[in-house]
Amino acid sequence: MKKIIPIVMAVSTLISMSYGYEKIYDLPSEEKTITSGVTYQTINRFTTSGWINVNVIKADLENDNVTVDILTPAKGMYNVDTVLNQALTNKAVAAVNAEFFTKVGSNAYPIGFSMKDEKVVSSPYYGNSAKDTIATMLIDEKNNIDFEYVKLTSITVENSKGVTAKIA
Repeated sequence: MKKIIPIVMAVSTLISMSYGYEKIYDLPSEEKTITSGVTYQTINRFTTSGWINVNVIKADLENDNVTVDILTPAKGMYNVDTVLNQALTNKAVAAVNAEFFTKVGSNAYPIGFSMKDEKVVSSPYYGNSAKDTIATMLIDEKNNIDFEYVKLTSITVENSKGVTAKIA
């Protein structure tokens, strides 16, 4: 049985590249095995902007033991739940909080869109108003990972009858 490793482990590595600081010093840290194909490491880095602490999960997507998947709250996509609860409910060995949400009343809406099993499970609440794009992690059928800015109006879905619609 494959273990579920929820989506967006690689976001942690992007954090260190996205803020424009210079690394001064890394405290020594070791990688710990979570399960076959999955490791965890804490990086404590001193930078020109001060200390940052980064938690990194590395997943070997070629390992038969590893599956990347999206976790959602047990009560449905638009309900609030902790990452820990979602991981425990889905028997995941690791989970990453990789989405921003906006709360409206008692509901929480993902900022971006989510797809699972080639189906859109949530549409974006809003996009980047300056560029009409949203930062997205994409995984194709060959486990290639790509980080892209997706133009929201360029996403088209098709149903089983061949009817298409743009997602906005």
